[in-house]
Amino acid sequence: MADMRYDRGDERVPAGESTGPAVPKAVAAITHIQRLAGNAAVGRALRPDPSQVAQLQGDDNNFGQRVAISPDLLEMLSETSAPPADRDLVPAVSDATFEQYDGHAFVQGHGDRDAVDPNDVRQGQLGDCYLCAAMIAVARAHPERIRSLIARQSNGTYNVTLHLKAGVWSREGGAQVVNVVPTFPTTGDAPAYVQQGDQAADGPELWAMLIEKAYAQVKGGYVSIADGNSGEAAAMLTGGRSTEYRVASTTPDRIAAIIDEALTNRWPVTCNSAGSAKNESAEKSEDREDYHIVAHHSYAPRSVDVSAGTVELQNPWGRGDITLLISGPFKRYFSSVDVVRP
Repeated sequence: MADMRYDRGDERVPAGESTGPAVPKAVAAITHIQRLAGNAAVGRALRPDPSQVAQLQGDDNNFGQRVAISPDLLEMLSETSAPPADRDLVPAVSDATFEQYDGHAFVQGHGDRDAVDPNDVRQGQLGDCYLCAAMIAVARAHPERIRSLIARQSNGTYNVTLHLKAGVWSREGGAQVVNVVPTFPTTGDAPAYVQQGDQAADGPELWAMLIEKAYAQVKGGYVSIADGNSGEAAAMLTGGRSTEYRVASTTPDRIAAIIDEALTNRWPVTCNSAGSAKNESAEKSEDREDYHIVAHHSYAPRSVDVSAGTVELQNPWGRGDITLLISGPFKRYFSSVDVVRP
């Protein structure tokens, strides 16, 4: 009988690397559920009722494998004081815990023209650069749209409105209100994922964290929002429609014109770099690094100089902004430009 153990971070941990029973690398039913339906489904499968959680340790599943839950996940699944949404949102970072953040949805920082500013967004330890770039793009184009998405409730929670496409996560599509408790995955004394924005005297700015968590709740867990499409994410925040332009089949002049038109008309626009190929030469990899381009990453354009053929790109990391010649490194190392129109 094989034993399996599952940690918070959707990892199958080899024996000797963490506490708990040994773990073979076989894939069992829980992993299958997690891949298809996200961590919320796993939480429900492992925790049909809080009083039964402890009895799951050592149970056999239908695949002939014994389920062994690591102590930290067992503690989390057994927790009844946390909001139900948090109990289902198993963090992607294994040592993250949910902590309360007493702050404000919006805080106008020094030098900001609006309480919602592109510099409010900094990506954390989750691979959701596409969502962070989309938030930056919408904050630059329409800060009022971001403000309209979030409403504080009398009980201290926040209602976040997302415009979802019809499909797996929304049967009919359209605006969906997600209630979010301001507790967020935290490592040390800082958020694990998207960071807090500006700081008021009585607390931090939370809007980017609230949107990220609302989206995680919709999709069933933070793990489920790692990797995505920046255009679709911006459309989700605005209710607009996204158009993707493939860099390989678009001339540099046309790319510059597309970005310029978007910025001029206040349409959210994002740019996405290509991933590095497995057989990529060392020379090409070094060339990309010389331009400080992060592979398989989303950026939000700050500005474009059509006559010079250059574009300035904001990195959602909060550092590493770059200005590129569109006919040169941008054309070589970027795959798409996404524009969201009303």
